[in-house]
Amino acid sequence: MKSLTTEAYSRLTVSARGPDLPLQAVKDNLWTWLICFVLTLILATRSISQAWSVFRAADTKFGTLSIHRLPYWLPYFGTTPFFRFRSQSWLLNQSRTYQSGVFAIYLSGQDHIAVTSPALQARLFDPATPVSTRPYDDARSRRLFSNSQTTDGKSSRVSQALQAYFDDNARLTKVTGLLEAHAYSFVSGSKSWVDQAQWERSADVQVLSESPMLSISASLPTLVRDFSSYIMLSTLVGTSFVEANPGFVNDFHTFSGKFATFMTGLPYWLAPGLGPPALARERCLLTLDGLIAAIIADIDGRSMQGTGAGMLYDLEDVHPVVWDLIRKARSDDVKTRTISCEVLEIVWQTTFSSVNVVIWLLIYLFMDGDSNKIALQSIRVELKSILEVIHPKPTGLPFEDPPRLKFSTDVSGGLVKNCPVLTGALMEVRRLETELEEYLTVAEDFMLQGDSESATERFEMRKGDHVYAAYGATNKDSRYWDRPRRFAPNRFMSKGAGTVEGMLVENRLPKMRSAQHQILQADVQCVVAALLAFFDISSLHGDGLKHPGAKIVAGVGVPADVKAKVTRRQAG
Repeated sequence: MKSLTTEAYSRLTVSARGPDLPLQAVKDNLWTWLICFVLTLILATRSISQAWSVFRAADTKFGTLSIHRLPYWLPYFGTTPFFRFRSQSWLLNQSRTYQSGVFAIYLSGQDHIAVTSPALQARLFDPATPVSTRPYDDARSRRLFSNSQTTDGKSSRVSQALQAYFDDNARLTKVTGLLEAHAYSFVSGSKSWVDQAQWERSADVQVLSESPMLSISASLPTLVRDFSSYIMLSTLVGTSFVEANPGFVNDFHTFSGKFATFMTGLPYWLAPGLGPPALARERCLLTLDGLIAAIIADIDGRSMQGTGAGMLYDLEDVHPVVWDLIRKARSDDVKTRTISCEVLEIVWQTTFSSVNVVIWLLIYLFMDGDSNKIALQSIRVELKSILEVIHPKPTGLPFEDPPRLKFSTDVSGGLVKNCPVLTGALMEVRRLETELEEYLTVAEDFMLQGDSESATERFEMRKGDHVYAAYGATNKDSRYWDRPRRFAPNRFMSKGAGTVEGMLVENRLPKMRSAQHQILQADVQCVVAALLAFFDISSLHGDGLKHPGAKIVAGVGVPADVKAKVTRRQAG
């Protein structure tokens, strides 16, 4: 047989496999086809969600109103992206648009009934209302703290430990003791990274001048965050633990900052940007594994050597609630890693929100504005009733001992009786920079109806419904607050009130159903008081601070990074 010519062979090959042009055209336009598909999917999702906007129809027999679902663009995620920003401000705008304080939103594959009306929220707060935070608490334990063992025993151990910690009056004694020892060295003036305190190392501290008074520049949110975390974590898990693991604080805030992404339930390898925070969480858990192994060894009467603790911790410095939780968990035959997840949850509940409120309180007190300056001056006068700065006697040596703080024996009582402006400022910061929220699950059918003023608002709630209570939605609503974006601590004080008992705190800020979502108010006030005694804060140009901007994480604003000037003042 004659061999095929090159040309003939080429024609045969092309005829056998078909022309290349369509395949090449698909390759060249792959991104075009993909973009068209995504746009079509988004538009279809919007159209379908708009057409099926009635989540629950009105019932004339029972006099209930209809509940409408907000349209959304993204399948599965729904309106979740809005919750990475000012979620409740957006919800308030939606309630005005639809003229209803109750509507449905689609979040990460589930419908939630959002409630923004204060009158209806008051009904949700009523203990008799058949709703529960338990399903959401379990989901948060699994997704944020990597705790797969969400049982009744776990929920009971964590809630009991938190309540015992909040109710412990001796806790404040330890907080003030730590502040007396470390407040003056909030800024040390050391230029060497080795000589700096651990809260200075991550804040990019640079010495501007050393005389007549020490002045430095630093990342203010990071500096205050790490110092406050050091104080609050030392109170809970012990100073030796915090000092032996200086990276714990940064890892803790790294994974906490991705709260919303963790709560979507997506695995870390699929969710964008979740890999490093997931590793940071694992490092936190490994560190706590060592502490818990050391405590278990001590309970069993064994040596802590070889327990993985890394060093011999001062276990007497660990708060009793941690010991009690470990003992209860061991009696329930719970593994060490599960206990670590529970302790990490307690650390998060007692530290994350409180630390960020400390940052905001300092920012607002040193911001431009007459009300801010008056508040700062008034607070410094008030603080003389609960603390004093003790100056050491001259020794004649080249280096003198630094001044130190001395808190009064009854700090809690002094804050209540003699510091109304400080308390008002704290309430104002909570109003401006927190968005309290709760995810509730309906346990049985009931009618959601407010007081007499909102008697016409009546909605049917069914067993299994998911409810999103946006308690902070009206925090900056002009219908409830005069000049709502203005920092005005005196708005919480009655006319002529000279003590905190006269402040309208309970009547003006929303309450939450769960006792776990609390700010350690006295702890926050003590940290701020100690820093105000020794330091002034300004912009790098010497004028007042500006609002740095923030993103909402787990119901509290996390301030954006901002450089500021911190100057040690002549404390009197």
